[in-house]
Amino acid sequence: MLRTRLPHLAGLIVGLVVAAALAWTSEVGRLIATLAFGLILLTGILLGERTTPLPLADGVRTASLVRRRVRDYVPPWPAAGVFGLLCALVVMLVATNEASTPGSRPINPDTMSSGPDDGRHISCVGADGLLQAGPWPGWYYGIPILATVAVAVVVALAVMRRIVTRPLVDTTTAAAEDYRRRSATTVTAATGLVVAVPLAGAAYASHSALGEALGCLDSLGTSAMGWLATAGVIAVTAIVYYAALLLFPTRPGKTTRRMTATTAG
Repeated sequence: MLRTRLPHLAGLIVGLVVAAALAWTSEVGRLIATLAFGLILLTGILLGERTTPLPLADGVRTASLVRRRVRDYVPPWPAAGVFGLLCALVVMLVATNEASTPGSRPINPDTMSSGPDDGRHISCVGADGLLQAGPWPGWYYGIPILATVAVAVVVALAVMRRIVTRPLVDTTTAAAEDYRRRSATTVTAATGLVVAVPLAGAAYASHSALGEALGCLDSLGTSAMGWLATAGVIAVTAIVYYAALLLFPTRPGKTTRRMTATTAG
């Protein structure tokens, strides 16, 4: 199993290095740093599965009567958390995109528009009247985030299917099952980080723009700040949880569904 684990470790290390390098390059680099980390880690896991040798053709081959399905190996609560975070991210980016306003000045208070929407600014009523701030997670940031997260989810599903269906050799059935569960937990944790980090970033940027830069006083802005703060706390908690799960994957419960062998006369 060491041969399979080495690409996992390589993906983790390379992903961290690339993410750190991107974070120091530019605003866009910081935007995609964690997403790049997740994709590289998932690629390392997939390469690990690709390097797992197939069963030998010679000799007697045995197999347990177990129908291996992805949902039997995915840790249920962490996976449900990923789904919830993904829904929250989509809702937040759609809402912030709708609220974004043009970045050029001056803004016409009657039309709230002075040119094409650049997807990076927001305007609202503050102590000094109509004010504007950025960066704001409109379409300029939202489209790359959602596209990269979508790719990461597709890669994660492909890796998960590979983990579950790939035959393993040189190990006992119990060891193979344990390996599949641990690998599935690692994939789930990596996907959770890919989703939770941009959610935390979008919540922080939005809250900062409304509260610090704009000093927004209208009821809608005040209400939005409360929701954004809540989303940010949840996202940061999820980051800590999935990072711990990635480093120390727990062993989920045994496969919940098994096929029953029947014989015919």
